[in-house]
Amino acid sequence: MRQRGRKSAESNVVEIDVAALRPAPPAHLCAEDAEVWRTTVAGMKPGWFGGEVWPLLELYCACTGIARTLAKEIAASGPQDPRFDKLVAMHERESALLVTLATKLRLSKQSSADSRTVKHDSGVVGLRKPWD
Repeated sequence: MRQRGRKSAESNVVEIDVAALRPAPPAHLCAEDAEVWRTTVAGMKPGWFGGEVWPLLELYCACTGIARTLAKEIAASGPQDPRFDKLVAMHERESALLVTLATKLRLSKQSSADSRTVKHDSGVVGLRKPWD
């Protein structure tokens, strides 16, 4: 027999699998790139990264690894190394690509200036509100 009258709020609850809304890194990514993927996905609200942007996110993770490797090489070599200028130029190009990809993926805080849309996960542990 059907319930008469108003339905309770509990009857309207829809179960959502949050883990499915936070995509796992592709199996072919190296450990460092996979960690960048997990960190980036965890920093955004569930469902932010649809399947259509996964190739961009994958490229972002790979570029992050390359930029880190180049930064280590630059720090280890020093200005007296004949490869120094080339390494710096490569790092600069990689950094510019990272900025472009981050912009396209809308990862930066600046891209969330719209007060109607919340994209960063507010459940980040350890951050205090300014008024607390």
